[in-house]
Amino acid sequence: MSTAQKSPQATHASLTIRLALALAALLLLLIAYVAAGPWIAMRGIQHAVETRDLASLPKYINFEKLRPNMKAQLEDVIAAQIANRGGLMGSAVAGAANVVAGSAAEGMVSPAGIAILLEGDALLKRARGDMKPGSGIASGGPKSLEAFKNAQTRFVSMSAFQATVEVGDQKVVDFLFEREGFKWRLVNIKLPHKKTP
Repeated sequence: MSTAQKSPQATHASLTIRLALALAALLLLLIAYVAAGPWIAMRGIQHAVETRDLASLPKYINFEKLRPNMKAQLEDVIAAQIANRGGLMGSAVAGAANVVAGSAAEGMVSPAGIAILLEGDALLKRARGDMKPGSGIASGGPKSLEAFKNAQTRFVSMSAFQATVEVGDQKVVDFLFEREGFKWRLVNIKLPHKKTP
């Protein structure tokens, strides 16, 4: 046997090393993809809103989890508003808040509702009455600001991620994402609250 020829053991070892390196590279790519997932989801949401492709939002938003999370927050806000105005008492407040919050959550937590929430200054203009109804993104109006452009982001755990966006007056909105297998989807939006130091 000539020295140029490799033994079967050397060929097998070389093949094993190449296979191990290929698997390690594939694993690293998979980890990088999963780690980049929240940013991919945020970009996907922004792109869907800007291009008015609202049908693609469920790829990036888990509406089944988002709806009850938003409803619970809306119930608290509405109940507090009713109580502050000296309205109904006890269980009547909770019942009224539940009914109103349920309807509000259904409207807000839909592809069109999310598009309106992410319209940036268009939403503020509409609230002040400076914008005609039907002139926002959901109806083909002006493009939004980039909702997540200046977000402060962090991993809460291996399967939870938070993007915090300032909305002015020392208030922020938290967008919470969860990992579902290899992809990430939005599962909660914490309504504007005071920024914690």
